[in-house]
Amino acid sequence: MLDSSFDRRLPDDAFAGVQRDDVENVVVLLVDGFGYELWKRDRDAHSLLSTLTERGTVTPLTSTYPSETAAAITTIHTGRKPVEHGLLGWFQH
Repeated sequence: MLDSSFDRRLPDDAFAGVQRDDVENVVVLLVDGFGYELWKRDRDAHSLLSTLTERGTVTPLTSTYPSETAAAITTIHTGRKPVEHGLLGWFQH
């Protein structure tokens, strides 16, 4: 999914300061409902957040639309937009 042949890559600015040729491991930390502004505010109060900030690259990304857990998690799992995977919420009627 991180290969250049995959048609839905992260924007180039998400990799600012990262040497992509040398990347061996990628960690995606998804904290549902915890936005980037909260990260910036609270990162120094929590050792995990401050360590990730110091040793890694923290990049803000825009969520899917609708910005709802079921749609967003399914998008991460499938690499498809909500309009394509069709799961817009936990309950389908």
